[in-house]
Amino acid sequence: MALPRFACFAGRAVRSLEHALNKQAGNFPGVVAKRIDSNVLTYEAQKILDTAVVTTGTNGKTTTNNLLASCMEAAGNEVFCNREGSNLETGVITALLDKRKAPFALLECDEMYTRFVLPKVHPRLFCLLNLFPGDQIYRFGSMERIFDAVADACNGSTETVLVMNGDDPNCRAVTVRAPQNACITFGIEGACADDGADTFEGATCPSCGAALGYSLRHYGQLGRWTCPACGETAPALDVTARNIREQDGHYIIDIAGSTKLLGGCTFDVADVTVPCTGLYMVYNVLAVRIATALMGCDADTFKRVVATFDPKNGRLQSFEVAGRPIMTNMAKNPVGFNQNIHMALKHTNPSAIAFLMDDMVECNGDYSWVDGIEFSALAETALAGTPIFYGGEIAEPLKRALDAAKIPARRADKVADVLAALDSHDGRKLFVIANYHALERVCHELEGLAS
Repeated sequence: MALPRFACFAGRAVRSLEHALNKQAGNFPGVVAKRIDSNVLTYEAQKILDTAVVTTGTNGKTTTNNLLASCMEAAGNEVFCNREGSNLETGVITALLDKRKAPFALLECDEMYTRFVLPKVHPRLFCLLNLFPGDQIYRFGSMERIFDAVADACNGSTETVLVMNGDDPNCRAVTVRAPQNACITFGIEGACADDGADTFEGATCPSCGAALGYSLRHYGQLGRWTCPACGETAPALDVTARNIREQDGHYIIDIAGSTKLLGGCTFDVADVTVPCTGLYMVYNVLAVRIATALMGCDADTFKRVVATFDPKNGRLQSFEVAGRPIMTNMAKNPVGFNQNIHMALKHTNPSAIAFLMDDMVECNGDYSWVDGIEFSALAETALAGTPIFYGGEIAEPLKRALDAAKIPARRADKVADVLAALDSHDGRKLFVIANYHALERVCHELEGLAS
């Protein structure tokens, strides 16, 4: 036991040094600990006294994981959590470096790293939110490689219950490869106002590869799908969001469903306020409801935390600079950008939209996926006078896609540049949509401008 203890001691020392230097302690303390003991995560997992939940997916894992942690803390529990979004195995190690023990660990994990984390942590629940293409193809080569990696994670922890988006055929592709894990499915019941608002190039069957058909499609490949070739269909949903009502800047939904797994649990809760009008957040909230209910968080606490959730990490974060309201959000692939565009377009008062992207080294300079962003949806609002901006280290792909959609846009690499170009008295709300690599510096800039 001396080696893992020393590994944790060294990791804590590095983390303390980073904090002293006012730096975010992300993956590096975990890198140091793992270098000393490659199996340190297995040792650290013993600090989790009750339940570990690992959350993965292309979009939404940081928000979902932080919501899980906030709900459990509000219910009076002590937790481990990698809130800053450091989601490699080393980031998970960093999150567990404390000397203390805690009943719960809420851990987000990059899809490709789940195969290293699950077999060491053996979580009670594994939340699989979605698996979208786009930038993922450039990061990992193919969606098949991602399916196999997540399935390997399940195969390495067969006692873990998979909490899965049943509307996503790509999530279903994981269960085809890892059928031994018990599964709780969630999804959206019935049609919504935004259904099919985005363009869609189609999805393929997780079993035979044929083109899927849809009786109902929400966005991307998410919906009620069927394969006409082999008969594979979207799974029945254990837990659903229904009666989705859009109000000013948010949804109100009802959640219904139950499961016989883990001793049986009912998830029904009415009139849940979802703090934005993006359907992606409805899916996140469903996963949170399932996991927190199974960990003993009561419905009233869940509702209160979700309704008042302030992530303070750039995701759906609000700022005010010189009286101007500003909302930031993160997007890293076409689906994420498109959901943000549709959410901004729902703002009925005058607004402005800025797209900022910094270098994504994992894309190896290939940003052709940016052409899949539906900038054409901005045509009407741009014609009506909504200012559109783009910028950042890799502004050119954005400019190319905006020009192709015939959207007039101005270059602005910083938020201060955007604000300088706006009329200081027009009262427009500014939506800043930044990729992961730009988001931290955008928030840091806004914190300085707002102070």
